[in-house]
Amino acid sequence: RVLWPRIVYVDMGAHDAVTPFPLYYRLGERDTLYQISQRYLDVLRLLDPNLTGASVEGWNALWLCGTHVGMALAAMNGQITDAPSLLQSPKQWKERLVDLVDEFPDLEPSVRWLTKELPGLKPELRQRRTASFLQKVTLFNLEPSSRAIFGASEPGIDWQQVIDNGQTVLLDFRHVLDTEQRRFRMMWSLNFFLEFIKYRGAGRHKPVGLVIDEISALTNFDLQSGQDLFAGQIDELLNVWARQGQVWCTIAHQEVWQVSERMLKTLMGCGTRILGRTSDMEAARTLARELVPADPHRV
Repeated sequence: RVLWPRIVYVDMGAHDAVTPFPLYYRLGERDTLYQISQRYLDVLRLLDPNLTGASVEGWNALWLCGTHVGMALAAMNGQITDAPSLLQSPKQWKERLVDLVDEFPDLEPSVRWLTKELPGLKPELRQRRTASFLQKVTLFNLEPSSRAIFGASEPGIDWQQVIDNGQTVLLDFRHVLDTEQRRFRMMWSLNFFLEFIKYRGAGRHKPVGLVIDEISALTNFDLQSGQDLFAGQIDELLNVWARQGQVWCTIAHQEVWQVSERMLKTLMGCGTRILGRTSDMEAARTLARELVPADPHRV
């Protein structure tokens, strides 16, 4: 009874009651419309690194469309669930968007793109420019729990309040049965926390602990694509923000072969490493080379 108020439990696979993690949210007055629009796109790039290999209809098209849509929705206090309507029926939003330009001058290029440039394209070209982004956001209008979680107007967790109250937040993903949905929800919730840490900035803050269990569920992105985008994010977390932002990190995984080579180097660079037995001979050799260097002079 004493400890329970300090526990915040979130079942990320629940359907009867959800905790909101909106895609477009404002951390504070320093947040710009562009910064707000990029958070979702950064996670998409981590989830699907192959997008960067398709220059015309891949990442470039998705980034341009997602940036303009994200900035417009952030200015209107809209959410990702409004994105299909904004792209497919821009005339319905034109008056509202034009009125916002006076308040947000940096919104003007996005309003021009949505209300003039995009509608002026031939239907086939317009479809090619928006298809990648629309395909990514369709789920948020099809699946009820996703719509409730990611289409909410305000986040359900205030990280500064959590830290001030000395609370422990437990995010449980075991009931998210769809693999891609689980990965997205894991990646977005991690990104949601890291964005707060970056916005808070470096300083002598009250320390906060971050525990990532089974990080291999996220590093699979790198192994499947041959890229190390997520490994780069973890490297930045451990070597920059963990120290400057007072984040005490604990990361767990089962076997060496579950993570990419770059990720393994990052994890093995941690100050404290706890290792158990391995059933894989190559993994044992890798750990031995890293932890027990050969001494040719030893008798």
